[in-house]
Amino acid sequence: MNFFNREPDERFLDREYAMKTLDSEYVRVGTKDKRFGDTVVFVAHNKVLHIAVYLADDFVFTKRTGIFEPWLIMRMKELISDSLPDRPFEIRIYRRKTFSPVAVVRPSDRELFD
Repeated sequence: MNFFNREPDERFLDREYAMKTLDSEYVRVGTKDKRFGDTVVFVAHNKVLHIAVYLADDFVFTKRTGIFEPWLIMRMKELISDSLPDRPFEIRIYRRKTFSPVAVVRPSDRELFD
C-alpha cells in the first residue's frame, strides 16, 4: 500500500489500519479492469492472505518473507503457487480513489541529479 508513497507509512504493518485504509481510500474494481498500480488482495475466509501491486500483464510487485529477496517482481501465477497454499481464495483488485500530490509530482532537475 506504500507503492506510490515517497516515504513508507509504517502504520500499514498494522493489519487493522491497513484494512481501514483499504475500505476508506480505495475502490474495488473488476479483476479484468486492473491497471498499473492497483492493489491485488488475496483473501480466504474473510482473512487477507497477501497483498501485492499489479504492474502489467501477469506481473506483480510483492514482498516475500526471505531476507535475500524481500521485494521482487513475479508472475501472479507463481506468487499463488509459491506463497498461497490456502485454498480456496479470492482475488480482489482495489484502486486508490485519489493519489497524494507526492505520487503525481514530477521530480525537479535537482532531484534527478542528486
